[in-house]
Amino acid sequence: MAKDGSLWSMGTDLDHGALMKNNMHYRSWAFYPTSDPTVYYYIMGSLRPASYLRSFGLDPEAPVKSNDEAYELQKSVFSNYSARELEQKCIELGLTLTAGKSTQSADLNKQEDAERVHKLVEEADVVIQGFRKGAIERKGFGLNNVLAMANKRGKGIVYLDLNCYGPDGTSAERPGSTGAPGRRPLPLAPKYICGKAYGFPEDTSVLPSLPVADMLTGVSGACEVMMALRDRAFHGGPYHCDAALTATDTIQCEPEMGLYLPEIVAKIQEKYHFGPMTPDLHVEDLMANVGGAWAKSGMLDNKSFYQCFDESPFGKDHTILSPIVHFEEKDANPQSSRSPRP
Repeated sequence: MAKDGSLWSMGTDLDHGALMKNNMHYRSWAFYPTSDPTVYYYIMGSLRPASYLRSFGLDPEAPVKSNDEAYELQKSVFSNYSARELEQKCIELGLTLTAGKSTQSADLNKQEDAERVHKLVEEADVVIQGFRKGAIERKGFGLNNVLAMANKRGKGIVYLDLNCYGPDGTSAERPGSTGAPGRRPLPLAPKYICGKAYGFPEDTSVLPSLPVADMLTGVSGACEVMMALRDRAFHGGPYHCDAALTATDTIQCEPEMGLYLPEIVAKIQEKYHFGPMTPDLHVEDLMANVGGAWAKSGMLDNKSFYQCFDESPFGKDHTILSPIVHFEEKDANPQSSRSPRP
């Protein structure tokens, strides 16, 4: 759907030309070689790629005819900088899965909104905050604030800090996202691991087909929360958990984890016939590549992978992926109680 453009005609247009306007915008999100040929930097044009590109002297309306031409043009500029220079320039510039969820917005600088969030926290079993160290505490919802609320009600709470750089160290108070760990002037897993798996020269980075650091960190945090809830049921007490994208990334480079075996990669490639996966490709390109290969193999026809909603904002009989966990007792299988919402 993304490949043929039909996806953008459904629901609310959240892009507004930020990424899909033209080839230059689209290739403002990609891995680019730097002045050091062994180091790649993940360029993220943010939601204003035109301003981002202009800051490097690139014309966001350049008459390129394809994504490949746009990549080569941008590479000719970005490759003149070191990774540290690109990082510093980005700092100077200041540069939805909603099934089963209720989304609410709040400005914690407003007293009425803060009070509303306070009431939600008072009833919660789990609080997950995704800001950098100290940010949410300054708004009155840090660990100690939430523990005090839980003590008043006489019931323990599980508090998860989930961020980019973890709870301590020199980078703990820096903001960051899934691309940030890979922006360091050394290639980090899983981008490095993918480059190795696809047979590229040493230190060439390639994006995974999914935002894997986000997902694996989420899985790690979810496991911590589930263990804490289990222990609370048996032993009581509040629990504090930590999960960090950088930790999830770097642990994959440990010798105990290892790399993908070339014969396994070749076997999977022989089975699914994926198209080329290269440093210039955005996650959307890679997902279309993988999804197309899976569709041709017939794997996506397995109905047990999906959950269908009779009615949804996207129309009737709307189908999404179901939770991956399945139990012998079918009634215990996790399911979304309502459809996604744009």
